[in-house]
Amino acid sequence: MKKILILSLLIILLTGCNVTYNIELTDDIVNDKIEISGSRDMFVEYSKNENKTNYISDILFRIENNRNNLTKQKFINGDTLKYVYSGNIEYNDILFLTPFSRWCYDEASMFLEDENKVIFTTSDKFLCYDLYSELENVKVNITSKYDVIENNADEIQGNTYTWIINRDNKDNKKIYIKIDKNSKVKNVKTEKNDILIYLKYIIELTIIIVAMVVIIKFIKKRQMD
Repeated sequence: MKKILILSLLIILLTGCNVTYNIELTDDIVNDKIEISGSRDMFVEYSKNENKTNYISDILFRIENNRNNLTKQKFINGDTLKYVYSGNIEYNDILFLTPFSRWCYDEASMFLEDENKVIFTTSDKFLCYDLYSELENVKVNITSKYDVIENNADEIQGNTYTWIINRDNKDNKKIYIKIDKNSKVKNVKTEKNDILIYLKYIIELTIIIVAMVVIIKFIKKRQMD
């Protein structure tokens, strides 16, 4: 099955940009959002280069016309310009539309281990820095509603796993994550609510015990009197 590598191409071709890619793994859909930011002058410089202009225009056209559910936002903050593209895809398409694709890695794969273990993995080297000298920073965030069994993320916060790819580690920057679709991550708010409920029960029990002790002591004192 041949797909257009829309968002992966954007990561690669918009050199000089800082790229953050957010992927959220839900039941049947992968929500994805890519943020591309850089100086306004940098985008102006690209517009002066006929080859890059034509190519970027083509990529933007593909992004905005080949993903029906894609939302585009543009933000300007002083001299910084940021484009945000967000939408959702099916699991079968994730390798074609995210940085897992072979556009940034020689090899990338998504497969099932047993019936419910899903593995995303790539080869070691992140190729984009070698191909495009002005690419600055790439960050990949994967948030999973399922339990993560194994991973090699640089940072973990809650159920979000982050890979930070730069020129220093690009030669050995494999992305690997294994999730168990039989086991969902327990909602943090639910855990907090459970703790509060337990504390409430403990406090109530403590009050009852103290009250009983006071009553017993009072009764004994009355009997002694």
